[in-house]
Amino acid sequence: MNWNFRRPRHYRIGKFILQLTRDHALPRYQARFSTYDRFLPILAEHLNSQATVVDVGANVGDTVASMASTNPGLHFLAVEPDPVYLALLRENVEQMLLVEPNLSIEVVAALIADDLTIVGLEGSHGSRRVVVSGDKAQSAPFATLSLDDLLLPHDPQKVALIKTDTDGFDWSVIDSGREFFAEFQPMLYFECEVRAKDSVRKYSTTLNRLIQNGYVDFHVFDNFGGYLGRLNDPSFFENLMKYAAAQNAGLIHRTLYYMDVLAVAQKHTERAAIAVEVFTRGYST
Repeated sequence: MNWNFRRPRHYRIGKFILQLTRDHALPRYQARFSTYDRFLPILAEHLNSQATVVDVGANVGDTVASMASTNPGLHFLAVEPDPVYLALLRENVEQMLLVEPNLSIEVVAALIADDLTIVGLEGSHGSRRVVVSGDKAQSAPFATLSLDDLLLPHDPQKVALIKTDTDGFDWSVIDSGREFFAEFQPMLYFECEVRAKDSVRKYSTTLNRLIQNGYVDFHVFDNFGGYLGRLNDPSFFENLMKYAAAQNAGLIHRTLYYMDVLAVAQKHTERAAIAVEVFTRGYST
């Protein structure tokens, strides 16, 4: 492995200084785009203290750090399979505890997925995506869990928010928690990247299952962190995904790469709407 990749760099997120991989793109993106990765710490402020936040694809802990900066009373479950990021995540958690000794952060070394044959991880610039095989006889080189297996035994009613960022396979993460989402309906913040074959259909199927389970609002952000609006029409959301997929295929002019989505059941609609209003107030004219 390239030493420049392994040698860490330091970057401040909220109250904390984290170690990032040398090629990590987060500092560059946040310097260029003022809204990039800025919504979740605002949402965290509006969560009840002592609630649980689950970060699937926790990377080096940057999202946990941003949310813990605004609500240190939350309990965090940080899930990361990649060994390089996992090592930095553990080190960053130790450093965060020196600043906020009462933080509650549990690190889980696992990959969350549903019915995928995962044979590895690939990527750079602070991002990893799973490599999938069609050969069901192959096995993953790391522990693979479903969300149901991870969360149902762990005081599930305390989970207020699940964030997932797995670069194109978030539909699989969500599908692995069918029982959990049906019964407990936490807020769900996921990346919707539609590059892979048939991904629009897969995300649409996942979206419709969430609607059947009581999710009524979908707040959509572009990949730069800008707020696009609230959707509750599945057909319009599917058209938006097709629009992004056509750009990823080079068929139409580029305006965005992917979307982030906050899915909300009825019991959380007011809390989510307030957080969105506070966030957009920060850059509205």
